[in-house]
Amino acid sequence: MAKALAAGIGRGLGVARISYDPWMQRVTPTAMADAATVLMNSGTVRQGTRVLN
Repeated sequence: MAKALAAGIGRGLGVARISYDPWMQRVTPTAMADAATVLMNSGTVRQGTRVLN
């Protein structure tokens, strides 16, 4: 995946809006797959997992 332009650099070039899609749509399933692997291998949830609700 290509490296994203830093927001500060874009702002300096006059960019008013940045979109990270579909990057964010890839992060969630990747994180879920990684969490499932850890859970299956260790039987516990990874240390440092944040409670979001």
